[in-house]
Amino acid sequence: VDKSKIINNSLIKKGDIIRYKMDTYYVVHRVVNITEDEDGNLLFIMKGDNNDNIDLYPVKESQYAGTIKLNIPYLGYPTLLLGELLNSSAGDKVTVDKGRVG
Repeated sequence: VDKSKIINNSLIKKGDIIRYKMDTYYVVHRVVNITEDEDGNLLFIMKGDNNDNIDLYPVKESQYAGTIKLNIPYLGYPTLLLGELLNSSAGDKVTVDKGRVG
């Protein structure tokens, strides 16, 4: 498999579930709309399936890291919880509310 192959982001369509980079971690959400910025670059409007509202910031083409082809509901919860537990002190509390860990 050629991992250096350039992915044509124009193939992503509304309803697709994509993985994208946010700072130092990855997010998997559904594309609810596709727009363009003033320079003609694609912007993906995203929403987590368990979230009531769309994400605050659109996803740029450069953040795109792949399209999800298999959906296993709630698979992300253990990863989020484990990550929070490993990065928290003993006195911290981990809660899950509508797909968010806090």
